[in-house]
Amino acid sequence: MRDEVARGREPARGERRALLAIAALGVARDETVECGDRSGVVVHLSNVYGPTEVNGVTYFIVPKLGQDDDAPIPIGQPYENVEVRVVDDDDAPVADGVVGELLVRTPTMMRGYWARPDLDERAFCKRPVFGHLEDVYHRTGDLVRRRDDGMLEFHGRKDRQVKARGYRIELDEIEAAMVAHAAVESAAAFAVPLVDGSLRVDGAVTVRTPRDLTTETLRSHLASILPRHALPERIAILDEMPKTSSGKIDRRALATLFTNH
Repeated sequence: MRDEVARGREPARGERRALLAIAALGVARDETVECGDRSGVVVHLSNVYGPTEVNGVTYFIVPKLGQDDDAPIPIGQPYENVEVRVVDDDDAPVADGVVGELLVRTPTMMRGYWARPDLDERAFCKRPVFGHLEDVYHRTGDLVRRRDDGMLEFHGRKDRQVKARGYRIELDEIEAAMVAHAAVESAAAFAVPLVDGSLRVDGAVTVRTPRDLTTETLRSHLASILPRHALPERIAILDEMPKTSSGKIDRRALATLFTNH
Protein backbone atom coordinates (compact mmCIF):
# COMPACT_ATOMS: atom_id res chain seq x y z
CA MET A 1 0.00 0.00 0.00
CA ARG A 2 2.89 2.32 0.74
CA ASP A 3 4.05 2.06 -2.87
CA GLU A 4 0.53 2.65 -4.17
CA VAL A 5 0.11 5.72 -1.99
CA ALA A 6 3.55 6.99 -3.00
CA ARG A 7 2.62 6.69 -6.66
CA GLY A 8 -0.65 8.48 -6.00
CA ARG A 9 -2.87 5.59 -7.13
CA GLU A 10 -6.53 6.42 -6.60
CA PRO A 11 -8.80 3.68 -5.21
CA ALA A 12 -10.97 1.98 -7.82
CA ARG A 13 -14.64 2.95 -7.87
CA GLY A 14 -16.47 1.24 -5.04
CA GLU A 15 -13.24 0.25 -3.37
CA ARG A 16 -12.82 1.20 0.27
CA ARG A 17 -9.37 1.50 1.81
CA ALA A 18 -8.04 1.61 5.31
CA LEU A 19 -4.54 2.26 6.58
CA LEU A 20 -3.98 0.23 9.73
CA ALA A 21 -1.05 0.49 12.12
CA ILE A 22 -0.40 -2.90 13.68
CA ALA A 23 2.20 -3.29 16.39
CA ALA A 24 2.20 -7.08 16.60
CA LEU A 25 1.81 -8.35 13.06
CA GLY A 26 2.00 -12.04 13.88
CA VAL A 27 -0.83 -11.72 16.39
CA ALA A 28 -3.12 -9.30 14.63
CA ARG A 29 -2.74 -10.35 11.00
CA ASP A 30 -5.52 -12.94 10.75
CA GLU A 31 -8.01 -10.95 12.81
CA THR A 32 -7.33 -7.79 10.80
CA VAL A 33 -7.77 -9.48 7.43
CA GLU A 34 -10.93 -11.24 8.60
CA CYS A 35 -12.36 -7.95 9.86
CA GLY A 36 -11.54 -6.29 6.53
CA ASP A 37 -13.22 -9.09 4.58
CA ARG A 38 -16.42 -8.74 6.63
CA SER A 39 -16.57 -4.94 6.26
CA GLY A 40 -15.60 -4.83 2.59
CA VAL A 41 -12.42 -2.86 3.33
CA VAL A 42 -9.33 -3.71 1.28
CA VAL A 43 -6.66 -4.43 3.88
CA HIS A 44 -2.96 -4.07 3.08
CA LEU A 45 -0.42 -5.12 5.69
CA SER A 46 3.20 -4.03 5.86
CA ASN A 47 5.87 -5.30 8.22
CA VAL A 48 7.86 -2.18 9.14
CA TYR A 49 11.19 -2.28 10.97
CA GLY A 50 13.10 0.55 12.61
CA PRO A 51 14.87 1.05 15.97
CA THR A 52 14.08 4.24 17.89
CA GLU A 53 17.57 5.63 17.23
CA VAL A 54 17.06 5.72 13.46
CA ASN A 55 13.25 5.55 12.97
CA GLY A 56 11.92 3.72 9.90
CA VAL A 57 14.49 1.55 8.14
CA THR A 58 12.85 -1.23 6.11
CA TYR A 59 9.41 -2.37 5.03
CA PHE A 60 7.84 -5.48 3.53
CA ILE A 61 4.41 -5.49 1.91
CA VAL A 62 2.84 -8.71 3.16
CA PRO A 63 1.11 -10.78 0.45
CA LYS A 64 -2.10 -12.65 1.09
CA LEU A 65 -1.18 -15.64 3.23
CA GLY A 66 -2.89 -18.97 3.72
CA GLN A 67 -4.25 -20.02 7.09
CA ASP A 68 -1.45 -22.57 7.53
CA ASP A 69 1.33 -20.31 6.27
CA ASP A 70 3.56 -19.75 9.32
CA ALA A 71 6.80 -18.96 7.47
CA PRO A 72 8.71 -16.01 8.99
CA ILE A 73 7.85 -12.65 7.42
CA PRO A 74 10.96 -10.70 6.38
CA ILE A 75 11.60 -7.13 7.50
CA GLY A 76 11.99 -6.34 3.82
CA GLN A 77 13.94 -3.72 1.94
CA PRO A 78 15.24 -0.28 2.98
CA TYR A 79 13.22 2.87 2.45
CA GLU A 80 14.59 5.47 0.07
CA ASN A 81 17.46 7.50 1.56
CA VAL A 82 18.26 4.66 3.97
CA GLU A 83 21.55 2.79 3.73
CA VAL A 84 22.10 -0.59 5.36
CA ARG A 85 25.09 -2.87 5.73
CA VAL A 86 25.25 -6.45 7.01
CA VAL A 87 28.61 -7.08 8.67
CA ASP A 88 30.58 -9.64 10.66
CA ASP A 89 32.30 -9.14 14.02
CA ASP A 90 35.08 -7.17 12.31
CA ASP A 91 32.58 -4.85 10.58
CA ALA A 92 33.41 -6.41 7.20
CA PRO A 93 30.46 -6.97 4.82
CA VAL A 94 29.15 -10.55 4.72
CA ALA A 95 27.96 -12.35 1.60
CA ASP A 96 24.26 -12.60 0.80
CA GLY A 97 22.70 -15.48 2.71
CA VAL A 98 25.07 -15.10 5.67
CA VAL A 99 23.77 -13.81 9.00
CA GLY A 100 25.43 -10.64 10.28
CA GLU A 101 24.73 -7.52 12.31
CA LEU A 102 22.64 -4.82 10.66
CA LEU A 103 24.24 -1.36 10.46
CA VAL A 104 21.96 1.51 9.47
CA ARG A 105 22.29 5.10 8.28
CA THR A 106 19.18 7.28 7.89
CA PRO A 107 18.44 11.01 7.53
CA THR A 108 16.72 10.91 10.94
CA MET A 109 19.45 9.03 12.83
CA MET A 110 20.11 10.39 16.29
CA ARG A 111 23.31 12.32 17.00
CA GLY A 112 23.95 10.43 20.22
CA TYR A 113 22.70 9.56 23.69
CA TRP A 114 22.32 12.43 26.15
CA ALA A 115 25.49 12.75 28.24
CA ARG A 116 26.46 9.11 27.55
CA PRO A 117 29.61 9.06 25.42
CA ASP A 118 30.17 5.47 26.53
CA LEU A 119 26.94 4.42 24.81
CA ASP A 120 27.80 6.49 21.75
CA GLU A 121 31.07 4.60 21.43
CA ARG A 122 29.22 1.29 21.27
CA ALA A 123 26.23 2.49 19.25
CA PHE A 124 28.02 3.93 16.23
CA CYS A 125 30.30 2.47 13.58
CA LYS A 126 32.49 5.01 11.77
CA ARG A 127 33.90 4.16 8.35
CA PRO A 128 36.51 6.46 6.76
CA VAL A 129 35.61 7.36 3.18
CA PHE A 130 37.84 10.25 2.15
CA GLY A 131 40.48 12.13 4.12
CA HIS A 132 38.98 13.19 7.43
CA LEU A 133 35.44 12.41 6.23
CA GLU A 134 33.66 9.31 7.47
CA ASP A 135 30.32 7.54 7.16
CA VAL A 136 28.59 6.97 10.46
CA TYR A 137 26.25 4.01 10.96
CA HIS A 138 24.12 2.96 13.90
CA ARG A 139 24.78 -0.51 15.25
CA THR A 140 21.30 -1.98 15.67
CA GLY A 141 22.46 -5.10 17.49
CA ASP A 142 20.01 -7.02 15.30
CA LEU A 143 21.10 -10.03 13.28
CA VAL A 144 19.77 -10.28 9.72
CA ARG A 145 20.31 -12.25 6.53
CA ARG A 146 19.90 -10.88 3.01
CA ARG A 147 17.94 -13.28 0.80
CA ASP A 148 18.53 -13.86 -2.89
CA ASP A 149 15.65 -11.48 -3.68
CA GLY A 150 17.28 -8.71 -1.63
CA MET A 151 14.83 -8.90 1.26
CA LEU A 152 16.23 -8.90 4.79
CA GLU A 153 15.24 -11.56 7.30
CA PHE A 154 15.43 -10.91 11.04
CA HIS A 155 17.44 -13.52 12.96
CA GLY A 156 17.33 -12.22 16.52
CA ARG A 157 19.51 -10.05 18.70
CA LYS A 158 23.28 -10.10 18.76
CA ASP A 159 23.17 -9.94 22.56
CA ARG A 160 21.06 -13.12 22.48
CA GLN A 161 23.98 -14.98 20.97
CA VAL A 162 25.93 -17.16 23.39
CA LYS A 163 28.89 -19.48 23.14
CA ALA A 164 28.39 -22.99 24.46
CA ARG A 165 30.10 -26.29 23.64
CA GLY A 166 32.53 -24.35 21.49
CA TYR A 167 29.78 -23.05 19.19
CA ARG A 168 27.97 -19.77 18.83
CA ILE A 169 24.32 -20.41 19.49
CA GLU A 170 21.40 -18.13 18.61
CA LEU A 171 18.88 -18.33 21.44
CA ASP A 172 16.19 -16.64 19.34
CA GLU A 173 16.65 -19.32 16.67
CA ILE A 174 15.96 -22.01 19.28
CA GLU A 175 12.85 -20.19 20.48
CA ALA A 176 11.58 -19.86 16.91
CA ALA A 177 12.07 -23.60 16.38
CA MET A 178 10.17 -24.41 19.59
CA VAL A 179 7.16 -22.21 18.81
CA ALA A 180 7.05 -23.69 15.31
CA HIS A 181 5.57 -26.82 16.92
CA ALA A 182 1.79 -26.63 16.70
CA ALA A 183 1.31 -27.56 20.37
CA VAL A 184 3.64 -24.87 21.75
CA GLU A 185 2.07 -21.61 22.89
CA SER A 186 5.17 -19.77 24.14
CA ALA A 187 8.85 -20.63 24.42
CA ALA A 188 12.06 -19.37 25.98
CA ALA A 189 15.67 -20.36 25.42
CA PHE A 190 18.29 -19.17 27.87
CA ALA A 191 21.87 -19.72 29.00
CA VAL A 192 22.51 -21.27 32.42
CA PRO A 193 25.93 -20.56 33.98
CA LEU A 194 27.83 -23.60 35.26
CA VAL A 195 30.34 -23.85 38.09
CA ASP A 196 33.27 -24.21 35.69
CA GLY A 197 32.42 -20.88 34.03
CA SER A 198 30.88 -22.39 30.89
CA LEU A 199 27.28 -22.10 29.76
CA ARG A 200 24.52 -24.62 29.20
CA VAL A 201 21.58 -23.84 26.92
CA ASP A 202 18.16 -24.89 28.23
CA GLY A 203 14.60 -24.26 27.12
CA ALA A 204 11.09 -24.00 28.49
CA VAL A 205 7.67 -23.96 26.84
CA THR A 206 4.02 -23.61 27.66
CA VAL A 207 1.56 -25.56 25.55
CA ARG A 208 -1.86 -25.09 24.09
CA THR A 209 -4.81 -27.10 25.34
CA PRO A 210 -5.28 -29.99 25.24
CA ARG A 211 -1.84 -30.66 26.72
CA ASP A 212 -0.57 -33.50 24.55
CA LEU A 213 3.10 -32.55 24.12
CA THR A 214 6.00 -34.42 25.72
CA THR A 215 9.62 -33.36 26.00
CA GLU A 216 10.61 -36.33 23.82
CA THR A 217 8.25 -35.20 21.07
CA LEU A 218 9.56 -31.65 21.28
CA ARG A 219 13.18 -32.82 21.18
CA SER A 220 12.46 -34.82 18.05
CA HIS A 221 10.85 -31.74 16.47
CA LEU A 222 13.83 -29.54 17.35
CA ALA A 223 16.30 -32.11 16.02
CA SER A 224 14.62 -31.85 12.62
CA ILE A 225 15.21 -28.09 12.50
CA LEU A 226 18.29 -27.18 14.52
CA PRO A 227 21.91 -28.31 14.26
CA ARG A 228 22.90 -30.75 16.98
CA HIS A 229 25.03 -28.25 18.91
CA ALA A 230 22.02 -25.87 19.20
CA LEU A 231 19.68 -28.36 20.85
CA PRO A 232 18.79 -27.41 24.45
CA GLU A 233 20.27 -29.79 27.01
CA ARG A 234 17.22 -29.56 29.23
CA ILE A 235 13.63 -28.72 28.29
CA ALA A 236 10.76 -28.10 30.71
CA ILE A 237 7.04 -27.90 30.00
CA LEU A 238 5.60 -25.29 32.34
CA ASP A 239 2.06 -24.32 33.28
CA GLU A 240 3.02 -20.67 32.84
CA MET A 241 6.10 -18.56 32.17
CA PRO A 242 7.54 -16.22 34.80
CA LYS A 243 6.99 -12.64 33.66
CA THR A 244 8.75 -9.33 34.16
CA SER A 245 6.92 -6.22 35.39
CA SER A 246 6.36 -5.28 31.72
CA GLY A 247 4.71 -8.63 30.97
CA LYS A 248 7.58 -10.17 29.03
CA ILE A 249 9.01 -13.65 29.65
CA ASP A 250 11.55 -13.42 32.48
CA ARG A 251 14.44 -15.44 31.07
CA ARG A 252 16.70 -14.51 33.98
CA ALA A 253 14.21 -16.06 36.39
CA LEU A 254 14.13 -19.19 34.25
CA ALA A 255 17.93 -19.39 34.18
CA THR A 256 17.98 -19.08 37.98
CA LEU A 257 15.33 -21.77 38.31
CA PHE A 258 17.29 -24.15 36.09
CA THR A 259 20.54 -23.35 37.91
CA ASN A 260 19.03 -24.48 41.19
CA HIS A 261 17.62 -27.73 39.81
